[in-house]
Amino acid sequence: MVDEARARAEDEKRWAEAARVKAEEERREAESEARETKRKAEERMRAAEAERKEAEERKRMAEVGRQQAEEEKRLAEEKAARAREIQLEAGERAAQAQSLADAAKAREQKALDDLRQQVSRTDEMEAKWLRGDRPVVLPTDDDIKSAKIRFGYTEGHFHFAIAGLAGSGKSSLINAFRGLTNNDPRAANTGIVETTLQVTGYPDPNPKNPFVWYDIPGAGTLEIPDWQYFNAQGLFVFDCIIVLIDNRFSATDIAILENCKRFHIPSYIVRSKANQHILNVMTDMGYDFMMDDGTQRVQMMPAARAKFLAETRESVKANLGKAGLPPQKVYVVSKDTMAAVVQGRPIGKDRVIDEVQLFEDILKESTHKGSRVKADA
Repeated sequence: MVDEARARAEDEKRWAEAARVKAEEERREAESEARETKRKAEERMRAAEAERKEAEERKRMAEVGRQQAEEEKRLAEEKAARAREIQLEAGERAAQAQSLADAAKAREQKALDDLRQQVSRTDEMEAKWLRGDRPVVLPTDDDIKSAKIRFGYTEGHFHFAIAGLAGSGKSSLINAFRGLTNNDPRAANTGIVETTLQVTGYPDPNPKNPFVWYDIPGAGTLEIPDWQYFNAQGLFVFDCIIVLIDNRFSATDIAILENCKRFHIPSYIVRSKANQHILNVMTDMGYDFMMDDGTQRVQMMPAARAKFLAETRESVKANLGKAGLPPQKVYVVSKDTMAAVVQGRPIGKDRVIDEVQLFEDILKESTHKGSRVKADA
């Protein structure tokens, strides 16, 4: 479209320039002709004057000579009048040519202005794309209806979506939220590689909890750009979205949180596999389980845990700020502790991080269910 606009502008510019050049040539020719005519007329007038004087001199000699001189004078005056007419006509043609040139110049300027505006809009769109700004696409009523049918959306239930990169532990966390271990027959499939390639819902086994937990395919397993992931997966119909992060904050995580804000959908940032991560921090701090007699782990655990929590929360804060999103709590959990909390089994305080608070917060959220598919104006 830009190329077509530029081509049209260039064509109009060439036509305008050709018209201006032609008008300029006509004006110069007319002026030259007028000057030549005037010069000749003046010369004839001078000749006529000389002839008149000669005629007056000859008048005394003969009446015929006087009449001849007067006739020549009349002819000269006619020629002078014609020269003046030609000059006026040339002036009019020059004025018309100038008017055409001015109009052509105005069209050329408008074409250039239109082209600059188009280029500016194109540059702005390219700049936004390079900055990471992506177009906001709001779902239609048909999109919402279709997604609800596809997911088996049931009125009166609370629908949780668990989203995150492949391998972040979504299926294990869903099992924990449902109070199940991974080897339970009712549990969602888990594995090292992504096992979910389409949105899968798992009803809560506790009849007191009218919840359905949905395992959303990891962004890395699908040919979907991060900025299209939210709408492509139909996340706009869920009542609550839990964004599960692992070692890093991905562009898809940011896109999900941005759209949760846009559609007024409650969101929770969760980092799972806490025990594994804390053990990794301990190893980095010098822990050697081969040499441990049981005391080293006990001594190093509090410091490693505090370090891991601080680094995780600082990382989330920095990534949210970089994306222009408001601060948001990150819940650090482990699946085993989460399952024990949901089951109501007693558990030592030293094993609990944010599992209790997360479970309490999502239970509170489920009691405030409202219309979520409502985008910012």
